Amino acid sequence: ARKEITQKSNGSTRYNVSQETLSKVLVYLAPKPEQQKIANFLASVDKKIEQLTQKKIFLESYKKGVMEKIFSQEIRFENDDGGEFEDWEEKKLGEVSILTSSKRVYLSDYVKMGIPFYRGKEISELRLGIRPKDILYISEKVYEEYKLTYGVPQVNDLLITAVGTLGNVLRISDDKAFYFKDGNLIWIRNIKENSSFLEILLYVYKRDVERTSIGSTQKALTMIELRKIKLPFPCIEEQTKVANFLTSIDKRIEETSKQLEETKKYKKALLQQMFI
Repeated sequence: ARKEITQKSNGSTRYNVSQETLSKVLVYLAPKPEQQKIANFLASVDKKIEQLTQKKIFLESYKKGVMEKIFSQEIRFENDDGGEFEDWEEKKLGEVSILTSSKRVYLSDYVKMGIPFYRGKEISELRLGIRPKDILYISEKVYEEYKLTYGVPQVNDLLITAVGTLGNVLRISDDKAFYFKDGNLIWIRNIKENSSFLEILLYVYKRDVERTSIGSTQKALTMIELRKIKLPFPCIEEQTKVANFLTSIDKRIEETSKQLEETKKYKKALLQQMFI
């Protein structure tokens, strides 16, 4: 019916539908008992969507609240014997890791297919679980040369966006081959602390990270200034407990988001099958 209404409406930019036009539109209705069954079923799907939406909101709010308490040290974890961990210690980022970048890749090094070459945009997307589009590639030969001569990111290394959108952090979680653009990203490697905890810590202190940027028109993070930033660290054991706890919440949020999107797609497919 909507398609027919649109076709019969007047106007080029804003559609105008008269009562007379509406009165001429044919609407095909199922028998009343079937209408009720359809309405009840769709209402149950809507209820499921609302429940999942509220669950996601609750989990995100809970995570935000508990993170504030953890990093203000209002909440502390206990060691395996039930005792207290030692006090948190402030350390410079440059003391607990090595900050570096990649070897410059030139336009002539790009190929149609090969090893993915990520910029800040792709790292920001990967961090959110989004599969990047329009990826650039370099040849396996160039990649292997750089890997042998300069090294490439390893599992548990971090990449942080340094130009444009500042401070988005991605922890490398697998050994899939890729390379990245120098200048756009800072590579944090040889991390002495728990890598997952440091990833979370840099997110919590993102404003402090951004304040280290230089430039007036286009802000940029630099390795020199980022090395100086001071961050609070508990002992490794407590770092691990914090990271595992927050990661478990993230997994629940991710699962709920997936269920929500699948339910929305299910409803859309049902409507298309019922009314087309």
